[in-house]
Amino acid sequence: MYEVYDAKSKSVSLPVPDLCAVYAVQVRCKRLDGLGYWSNWSNPAYTVVMDIKVPMRGPEFWRIINGDTMKKEKNVTLLWK
Repeated sequence: MYEVYDAKSKSVSLPVPDLCAVYAVQVRCKRLDGLGYWSNWSNPAYTVVMDIKVPMRGPEFWRIINGDTMKKEKNVTLLWK
């Protein structure tokens, strides 16, 4: 659980330890002057933060080159895994 105290803005940024985990987010509120009671918790909103990092290495590529020297043409076929 992560608590935000004295939030005077409409948004809060939270640390995300696991980028590919599903997170449930709920909020509740109370008056800024401290009077009154806490509201009920909101319904959960489920979110997934996708890993947006660059891969450590790219895909594996192979090439097949066929050519016709008489026509001065080459056909290059790329294959990847």
